[in-house]
Amino acid sequence: MTNLQKLLQSKENEHIEFKSVQNNFHFEDLLKYVCALSNEGGGKLVLGVNNQRQIVGTAVFNDIEKLKIDVLNSQKVSRKVRIDVEELEQDGRRVLIIAVPTRPKGEAIAFNGAYFMRSGQSLVPMDSQTLKKIFNEYEDDFSAEVCNGVKFEDLDKDAIKRLKELWCKKSGNPDILRLEDRQALIDLGLIVDSLVTYATIILTGKKEIINRYLRNAEIIWEYRKDISSIEYQDRVDFREPFLLYFDKLWDKINSRNEIYPIQEGLFVFDIKAFNEEVIREAVLNAISHRDYKNQGSSFIKQYPTKIEIISPGGFLPGITPVNIIEVASKPRNRLIIEVLQKIGFVERSGPGVDKIFKQTIREGKGIPDYNGSTDFCVKLVIDAVVRDKKFVKYLERISNETMIIMIKLCVTDKNENH
Repeated sequence: MTNLQKLLQSKENEHIEFKSVQNNFHFEDLLKYVCALSNEGGGKLVLGVNNQRQIVGTAVFNDIEKLKIDVLNSQKVSRKVRIDVEELEQDGRRVLIIAVPTRPKGEAIAFNGAYFMRSGQSLVPMDSQTLKKIFNEYEDDFSAEVCNGVKFEDLDKDAIKRLKELWCKKSGNPDILRLEDRQALIDLGLIVDSLVTYATIILTGKKEIINRYLRNAEIIWEYRKDISSIEYQDRVDFREPFLLYFDKLWDKINSRNEIYPIQEGLFVFDIKAFNEEVIREAVLNAISHRDYKNQGSSFIKQYPTKIEIISPGGFLPGITPVNIIEVASKPRNRLIIEVLQKIGFVERSGPGVDKIFKQTIREGKGIPDYNGSTDFCVKLVIDAVVRDKKFVKYLERISNETMIIMIKLCVTDKNENH
């Protein structure tokens, strides 16, 4: 319980605001203060007390529980804010104390698209320098943290062998295969000062080590023959070194892969329900961009008509389902991504979402759907059904015409040279 007298002695600053508002305080004004206080690192809004610290009382927001729900569900605030409200009374005068939590790291909270902060007794738009400072905050790289208690001997030799083979193939340097296993991991930054990082465990850790130290580092694949089915018809829990189950996961998905034949004139070509490049890219995103501090598992739910890939941890600050293609994200697990780059699994530090979009659109399956994502998970839904066959046929016709032109040019060039 808040000590009201002690609170009245506090100096008004960016973390505390006193408002007299005896009979009227617009809900949208309250939302602006909630956003501003959260942007300043959290604080309290005290209603029913004037600037001279005199208790004048307030009659606004009589239903406290409704107020908390209304703030939490407001569509005008850029993310959900869970306030706490305390109601006190002194000498027959009512005081409301609204406690506002701090904003997430690297994210400013907006009201109707505008970012507010405190300036004396007023709210003002946040200046560009302050906003830039907030957006440039980086989350700690969990994958680069060392896991105390894990030794080099706790790593899977087959996974390390696979790592070296992929690195050799990507770099074109055969000397990598001759490196000692420990040295290869050191050179990749996976072992630092003889200490094993979480990225090392995720990529190459033995099953029993993953079970003991990072049980949530898994992908659970489920197949259901119908979207309405509650029970799955097949399920595999992939809790082992990622480099050893990556191909096995695709094989499992591909074993249930439907084929859609498309005819264009005399030509018949097949489009698979699930494109290998698209699925692999989506799985890599789930591994490298998920929040490993969240104890949930990653899920892949496959149906004949769609596939859902769900990974713990919401979008990074500044990323939304709307701007996910245009905005470059800050990696949540930089070390994992850097290693995946070096072994040829990913081309750059970005999420590769553009690849997913381009291929699904090209195959007439529409736009991938991220709208089921929340603050706590990213959910990607990829349609399997070819819905726009005319568009696919058009692209194939253009491709065939281009190929014919190229063949004619090659033949002409060859004849001229002879």
